[in-house]
Amino acid sequence: MEVTLRDPNQAEEITPWQMNFRQIEPGELQTRLTVVGDETFSVTEIALSLAVHQQGIPPAGTLTFGRATEDRLHRWQGRKSQRSQLLSFGTINGFDSVSHAGFIGNVLSFDDCYLEKMSDELRLELPEAMRSAGQFEAGGSVSDLIKVDQLLVAIKRDPKILQGDDARDTLALLVLLLATNATIHEDKSRLRHRLATLKLSMGLMETYADEPLAIGEICRLARCSWRTLDRVFKEEFGIGPKAYYMRLRLGRARADLLSAKDNKSVVDVANFWGFWHMGQFARDYKKMYGELPSSTLASQLA
Repeated sequence: MEVTLRDPNQAEEITPWQMNFRQIEPGELQTRLTVVGDETFSVTEIALSLAVHQQGIPPAGTLTFGRATEDRLHRWQGRKSQRSQLLSFGTINGFDSVSHAGFIGNVLSFDDCYLEKMSDELRLELPEAMRSAGQFEAGGSVSDLIKVDQLLVAIKRDPKILQGDDARDTLALLVLLLATNATIHEDKSRLRHRLATLKLSMGLMETYADEPLAIGEICRLARCSWRTLDRVFKEEFGIGPKAYYMRLRLGRARADLLSAKDNKSVVDVANFWGFWHMGQFARDYKKMYGELPSSTLASQLA
């Protein structure tokens, strides 16, 4: 299956993933999604044309891992991403990452029972860390990462490779070896504090997306200074909290316009998300997405 989406969150409609992606770079975002495999094992390639804050939860009953094809992944779980890492998506709390424009990533999803059986057969202990979102530093196992990348390229060229069990079993072995031999990044106190501030402030922005708070009020509720909040957001996303909050709300409005029914108007959507000055809303929307909100609505209703 290969599809192109105008909003990456539309992937929820065709995959079992829970998605909460937020565009943080102005322009017309194109999302390409390619999925091959079956219920036991699948490979998903996702390509994003612009910078995006990615959050989500993998399908239940899976253990899921990722590789970015180039150095276009900025951060993963609050840490700087490196090419020498195997990424784990976790099973409950989900993942949080920031990608640059032109990002292409490959996601490997294994049935939980299959991977446990494979680890038993190989007499390898399934690391508990595989069930949490994080980064496995390959260290001396860089050659195994290269083999993973090479096999993913081969699958992309010829998906029929997955009709047999060899490719799946080989990737499972490599992932298990990488996870059991890798260095696991642990949170340090400063990082934990920074991520706690970021998580709390983003939670407030989510909760009050339709009744926007002043940034000063978010600072008060998050118990941090404006300077601290500004630094945390710029470190993580490359933009300040005010710009991030605006783009989150614009994204909610865009999602509603892309799924609007006949009785919805641009004014209805804008007002619902706290945009009351329609001229300014239209200008901000066009600057962000390259088209007027009325054009988005018209394309949906056409």
